[in-house]
Amino acid sequence: ISAKIPAGATEEQFRLMLQDLLIERFKLTFHREKKEMPTYDLVVAKNGPKLKESPEAPPSGDPSAYKPPPPGPLKKDKDGFPIIPPEDPRPMMFAMEGPRCVQRFGRRSMEQLAGYVATLVDRPVEDATGLKGKYDFTLKWMNDRLRGPDDDSGPNIFESLQTQLGLKLEPKKAMIDILVVDHIEKTPTEN
Repeated sequence: ISAKIPAGATEEQFRLMLQDLLIERFKLTFHREKKEMPTYDLVVAKNGPKLKESPEAPPSGDPSAYKPPPPGPLKKDKDGFPIIPPEDPRPMMFAMEGPRCVQRFGRRSMEQLAGYVATLVDRPVEDATGLKGKYDFTLKWMNDRLRGPDDDSGPNIFESLQTQLGLKLEPKKAMIDILVVDHIEKTPTEN
């Protein structure tokens, strides 16, 4: 399939176009239903949040003037985590060295953090912090999927959220809206 997105299309318009393409070309039929599933609530831990609220205006300066360091491994901190250059103006940066992960967040809401954490814990995460601002923070954790028998201990995502951000994940069960595919063709129809 070769498709072009019209200039100026919004993300919502793109999603509708993709949905229409799947329905038309692959004869996709589906329905939505609610199902009780294990989830997490992202909540403030007992000692309170350890977050710095973002300034009202983003930092001034021309991001295109930033020259990234040459390719190669990043410097590491005392615990072996990669160091994201502080002068890098990009609000979202991720670095990884083996199982050691570092993610810098700029001007992010707790709802956005919950969505990101859901990709790391393989279940839905809902923001239940009550924190309404935008925050700047960095999160460091060991990816348990990549941790080998010789890797020294380090915080997993659950421990990192609590010790570094003052947040925690509370397990629960909730009714989740899921998409059920009823039919889809393996080969699309011709153009």
